[in-house]
Amino acid sequence: MKCYCLLVMLVFAGLLVRAQDLHYSQYMASPLNLNPALAGSFDGDFRISANQRTQWASVTMPYKTMTGAFDMRLLGHAEKRGMLCAGVFVNQDQAGTSQLGLFQSNASLSYTLRLDAAAHHFFGAGMQGGFAQKSINYNNLIFDEQYNGDAQDLTLPSGESFANSGFSYTDWNGGIHYAYRSSGRFRADAGAAYAHLNKPMQASFLSAQSSVLAPKLSLHGSLSIPFTSGTSIQPSLLYQHQGAFSELLLGSDMQFDLENKIGFNNNLFLGLHYRTTDALIVLTGMTYNNIRVGVSYDINTSGLKPASRSRGGFEFSIAYIFKKVSRLSDKKPCPTYL
Repeated sequence: MKCYCLLVMLVFAGLLVRAQDLHYSQYMASPLNLNPALAGSFDGDFRISANQRTQWASVTMPYKTMTGAFDMRLLGHAEKRGMLCAGVFVNQDQAGTSQLGLFQSNASLSYTLRLDAAAHHFFGAGMQGGFAQKSINYNNLIFDEQYNGDAQDLTLPSGESFANSGFSYTDWNGGIHYAYRSSGRFRADAGAAYAHLNKPMQASFLSAQSSVLAPKLSLHGSLSIPFTSGTSIQPSLLYQHQGAFSELLLGSDMQFDLENKIGFNNNLFLGLHYRTTDALIVLTGMTYNNIRVGVSYDINTSGLKPASRSRGGFEFSIAYIFKKVSRLSDKKPCPTYL
């Protein structure tokens, strides 16, 4: 079993080194990570949000991912003509016993334009730039040369020579977004983002060679379909492709309104989503006044299931939206993800 766990750790470390980006099951709750065009995509003046994910605790040292973000409207309003928005986020990711880590900080700038006089159709575009740093802690690793014939002896030299314990690079991303808002409660959103536009070079931990961080394409879409006067069905999907890796996540939420007043967004939501060949995701949460909280759990369905015992990842998200002005009507120009 120890050998199997070690093999799993090495496989996942290899995936990370080969530039598979971090991801959230509640991807709509981390819009700046999803698409730069979504900066400012909410009904209000500024938004503060945080995400936390813990994964593979049943297999090895937990993989932990955290995000803190802030975005705001700078000028204008999309319902009138257009609006300019900005945002910034920080990611911290740490994987396994080696503490293979990623620290990332990006700033976003987006503009959303009203496409018609009735304010039903909107189009947005955004850019994002920043830097990232990757690191590893070799002190927590044990190598073959540190086995003395009877037991592991950490006083023995590892016999390994590593080129780097950390490196950094700059990163640029871009994206577009379309939103439809009917006169009623129906909504539709679609977007595309392209990460690592500059194809940054990454140093190797093992040698002096460098490799290109593969660009990542993200396609996402969602609907909000009224079901009864107090409920709605909200199907969504996300497809991502990066290098040799791809991911498809699809499912739906059911939203139950808690307060039926114009301009209020108090509701409870339950969801079931599936990341193909990987995990079944159970989601619940609520929005009350200006606060949205979401909790989800990944039930592992991949080939790792014998080691993980179907346990995947726990995820938590929270966001607060501040409004300096009175509440708008239900015909909101921006996606009400948070």
